[in-house]
Amino acid sequence: MIFSSKARTLEKFSKKNLKFSSVPKIFFFSEENFAKNTDQILKKISEQFKNLVAVRSSCVSEDNSNNSMAGYFYSILNIDPNQPNKIKSEIINVINSYQSHKNKKNLVLIQQMVKNVAYSGVIMTCDKTSNSPYYIIDYTKGSDTTAVTAGSSSNNITFNYFSNSPVKVKNKLEKKNYQFYR
Repeated sequence: MIFSSKARTLEKFSKKNLKFSSVPKIFFFSEENFAKNTDQILKKISEQFKNLVAVRSSCVSEDNSNNSMAGYFYSILNIDPNQPNKIKSEIINVINSYQSHKNKKNLVLIQQMVKNVAYSGVIMTCDKTSNSPYYIIDYTKGSDTTAVTAGSSSNNITFNYFSNSPVKVKNKLEKKNYQFYR
């Protein structure tokens, strides 16, 4: 799968038949679309989401084959979708955070907040320092979904897996066997 923006990548994963994970409900739009249709977008957000949401960046500069700018752009968690002025203000904050990274393909992502989080983290498909073919899973136990990406936890667990060799790995979190393939 070729990755594009965070929003487009999550959209692709949300349409797949995932066995051990899920993608919380998402809605996204461009800066241009927001400027032209602000009221309609705010209405759609309040109609589609009944619980708290995250207003997230989805800049094309964030994740690409040349670099990672994860955590660089503005995102905010736990926003009430039925407070249009607050949602609008946070969307503008996301758009303003793109500054010198303006691109017509940049999006703003609205995503349902997850509940009852036991573990959270990120996965990378190569070592960002050497570009070596490793799956690197950095995660932490607990309900703070920003602990890994914000670097606010000293209890992170990092799992490295060389992706050129399919080997069964026992997942201690689920106590199930998984086969990793490149």
